[in-house]
Amino acid sequence: MNQILNKANSNSFVLIDEFGSGSDPILGGELASIFFSRIN
Repeated sequence: MNQILNKANSNSFVLIDEFGSGSDPILGGELASIFFSRIN
């Protein structure tokens, strides 16, 4: 995630599949929310 956030720019197209799968569903959802807001 950190590499994607550091390298992504306004021309990037990011595909994410099953983000946070393997973690607690609530924690995974919060992580995804933070990640999506940073990418957006």
